[in-house]
Amino acid sequence: MPAMPARLATVSRTRSDRPAVNSGRPRPAVAPLPGAENFKHQVYAALKDAIAAMDIYSSRSEIRLDERGLAEDFGVSRTPVREAMAQLEREGFVRTVPRRGVYVARKTKRQVIDLIIAWAALEGMAARLVTRMAKCGRISTNIRRSISNFIRRSFA
Repeated sequence: MPAMPARLATVSRTRSDRPAVNSGRPRPAVAPLPGAENFKHQVYAALKDAIAAMDIYSSRSEIRLDERGLAEDFGVSRTPVREAMAQLEREGFVRTVPRRGVYVARKTKRQVIDLIIAWAALEGMAARLVTRMAKCGRISTNIRRSISNFIRRSFA
């Protein structure tokens, strides 16, 4: 699957067949998709990459995803875009507000800290499992010592 460009863009639509939506507001920059069997997966991957590449905290205004505009930008029908947005919502990248639309989800400072703590705990557990399963006693001892020193410094 070719890599899709993921960059922040401020787009103002001026086509006569569609009114200006999100004029002057940031929105994910996407390109038409090449022909393929499953557009849903391609739209999902391209949107996820575009959202991840955006600086979603640079503007106070919420970033609304226009289903119709994205479908047009990708060159697909609205169905794969709708399905991709549903998947992104299940994963926490976007949130749906009834009768308002789909918006890029922003994490609070507390949520980001919680994610980092969980990630660090998982990494620590993985490292402990590796050291317990290491065959060479010397490698195991050195890794255990390094982990102990890291934990002591990090959480002291």
